[in-house]
Amino acid sequence: MIKFAHRGASGYAPENTLGSIKKAVMMGAKAFEIDVQLTRDNEVVVYHDYSLGRVFAGEGNIKDNYLKELRFLPIKNNFSEEFSSEVFPVLKEVLEIIPKESILNIELKAIDSEKREIEDYILKSIESFPKENILFSSFNHEILKRISEKDKELKIGLLFEELPDNLEEYINESKIKPYSINPSAKFLTEEKVKDIKKLGYKTFVYTVNDVESFEKLKKYEVDGIFTDYLDRF
Repeated sequence: MIKFAHRGASGYAPENTLGSIKKAVMMGAKAFEIDVQLTRDNEVVVYHDYSLGRVFAGEGNIKDNYLKELRFLPIKNNFSEEFSSEVFPVLKEVLEIIPKESILNIELKAIDSEKREIEDYILKSIESFPKENILFSSFNHEILKRISEKDKELKIGLLFEELPDNLEEYINESKIKPYSINPSAKFLTEEKVKDIKKLGYKTFVYTVNDVESFEKLKKYEVDGIFTDYLDRF
């Protein structure tokens, strides 16, 4: 089973920061998950929330701020002092830290009203990393459709909170050819995992932080999990 370091070692460091990624590397992570989105000046930054205030201090949406403004924001560090000087990270910086042989899940973040084609900027930013080791995922399946149309060799992971009643029909109608289905652990059953396997897709499950859930998913024979605590399993 693959264990993805969810937003880096986010149980031990501020999520999606360079410190969190470095911590995950030190912990022996072989697979990583990060979130990316665009700034006002089309820089690809690594951040989960659409708005500021939780991880980095500030107000407003990421898409409305210039990168130079984001770089000056202080981190709201709830961890050790070693992370007190973290700065707002860009994707290229993160890719310099993650070993090239690792599996990297990049979650694409964009609100439905976003008119820019985020995938164009993403594809330019990942040129230094082996394409075959990258999995693109998103809850915004329209973006996944667009990025897969630009490069049919890309691996695509469909993110769901709750799986549709007829997954096969949904995928056929979406015109996306996924590599994996990435469902929430909350609503996942063994029967649903079997259905995903019958369709020929990998099953990568989020977010698994307790041993009981891990053992249950191991029994279901899922292909991977996303976790904040790599060392628990």
